[in-house]
Amino acid sequence: MPETPIPARFLDVSVDRGRCCGYAVCVGLCPEVFDLDDDGLAHIVTDAVPIEFEAAVRHAEASCPEAAIIVTDGLSSPSNGKSPS
Repeated sequence: MPETPIPARFLDVSVDRGRCCGYAVCVGLCPEVFDLDDDGLAHIVTDAVPIEFEAAVRHAEASCPEAAIIVTDGLSSPSNGKSPS
């Protein structure tokens, strides 16, 4: 019987660009996930945020002065455990 791959867990992270003022608190707390774009606003630098960044991403969410970061747990990728490219 073939082995069924265990889905990798990812976080759904988004930035409300209407609220973001570019303070870059998120970038300082989790540069693996956040950066500022050419407009000086935060954006997510990866298509899927691996679960191992959960603590840092949730800290960024809680620390955002404008409450512009939204984190939702539970996205799964039916892959072989490798991050999506």
